[in-house]
Amino acid sequence: TGYWSFVPWAKMPDSRAVLERGQPFELRVSQLGEVEKATYLEDPYGIVSELDLPIMVRGTWRGLVGFAYAGEDKDWDPQDVQLLETAAQMIASYWDRQEASDQLADALARTDHRLRYEHALTRCAQALLMSSDDTAVDVALSELLRATAASYGFVDRLEEDPVAGPTLVKQHTVAAPGLRIEDDDREFWARVPLSCMPTAADRLLRGQPYHHNLDELSGEELGFYLSAPYTPQSDLKIPVFVGGKLLGVIGFSDQDDERNWHRDDIRLLETAARMIGAYWERGDAQRRLEELVRSKDEFVASVSHELRTPLTAVVGLAQELRHSLASFAPAEIEEFIGLIADQSTEVAHIVQDLLVAARSDIDKVTVVLEPVDVRAAITGVLAGLPESQAAEIEVSGEADLKAMADSSRVRQIMRNLVTNAVRYGGERKEITIAAAGDQVVVEVTDDGAGVPLEHRESIFEAYHRAHDRSGQPASVGLGLTVSRQLARLMEGDIEYDQAGGRSIFRLTLPVA
Repeated sequence: TGYWSFVPWAKMPDSRAVLERGQPFELRVSQLGEVEKATYLEDPYGIVSELDLPIMVRGTWRGLVGFAYAGEDKDWDPQDVQLLETAAQMIASYWDRQEASDQLADALARTDHRLRYEHALTRCAQALLMSSDDTAVDVALSELLRATAASYGFVDRLEEDPVAGPTLVKQHTVAAPGLRIEDDDREFWARVPLSCMPTAADRLLRGQPYHHNLDELSGEELGFYLSAPYTPQSDLKIPVFVGGKLLGVIGFSDQDDERNWHRDDIRLLETAARMIGAYWERGDAQRRLEELVRSKDEFVASVSHELRTPLTAVVGLAQELRHSLASFAPAEIEEFIGLIADQSTEVAHIVQDLLVAARSDIDKVTVVLEPVDVRAAITGVLAGLPESQAAEIEVSGEADLKAMADSSRVRQIMRNLVTNAVRYGGERKEITIAAAGDQVVVEVTDDGAGVPLEHRESIFEAYHRAHDRSGQPASVGLGLTVSRQLARLMEGDIEYDQAGGRSIFRLTLPVA
């Protein structure tokens, strides 16, 4: 004890050189080298001679047992050496058994731990594979919470909030037996912007688990956790990725204790995260399929309606001219022919969109690029509208601005964008033309109801419509899809935006 409770071997080089070879070492302080002699001379007990025997466990030097003599030199006889050798062997045997016992206990604990996790994963897989409702995730999360012995388990989905940006939205929460989730705590964690947890966000977006104890946090992140009604002492979040994209997290928190998660634990929980990701992916695919089937059914009905209306007019007017031509005045005949031409053109436009959509699926759409007078193309489209509709649309911007594009495809795109504005826009409709760097930018703006946030990208998908107004003719649902495909074929694009309460469809094309 005291002085000899902790002595580095660097201060005892002579003893170490002999003992680590498994040999006894009999020393007299007066005969030691300068380094080790200085160590013994500082000893308050006044040791002058010592006999040390190495303790060897399975051939490895693990310690020593020895006798020390203070006051005067002592000659150690063979019986002393034999006694210490026996003691060293007994201690070595004891240490060996103790280490083996500890290793066995540790192996059994790890095995039990792994079996509990694997059982939980099995139950997770059963729940997620055999059910398609939200209770499946609740069951899976409950099994994992039981295996981890954490206080709370939760599953969040990542959503884009228009104000807060990427936000974790609570989908499922379970508490350990004896605990409950208070309403104010549930409300606090219901929507958490990633900006509140910058360190966690960085790790999660890179596909890495994030674990912390409360005393490891700092700055904004610490302030956020301390502002919670019930502050977790330890938190683990594991990202749920699908197709290389972060969709959410599965997490566990401890209410009272700090916790260090073993890497094996995290690997097993990452497996559970992949299961939940696959479950979400399957559910999303099912919903997309159902939406596609519904949209295609509506598409067939819309096409039937869109074609039947103009064809009915064409056939009816043609029959009248065929059977009663002599009974109509020249002006009436001219009006009938004009109506037939307009309705036939409408049918041609619908068929043109259908052909582009069909050919784009097999990469058969072609474009011929040449300088196109954009304003002239727009004027030509407006000339094909009924006079009352064309009069509602104001065109402004640069004249004689040319884009490198296919003139017929530009007219097709503009016809779809203008038709969309006429169908769904309000009273004020505008088209502006401008140059921006190496692009021609055409914006078709209206003050209609606009496209809901959740539909702003899907409106460019085939057969999708964000509007369904009672009493209004339905569209085929291909116009925007076809227009974006054609714009991109011409190295441009179409995007949707809202500003100042107005809807904006923005067409960009390369400047000629």
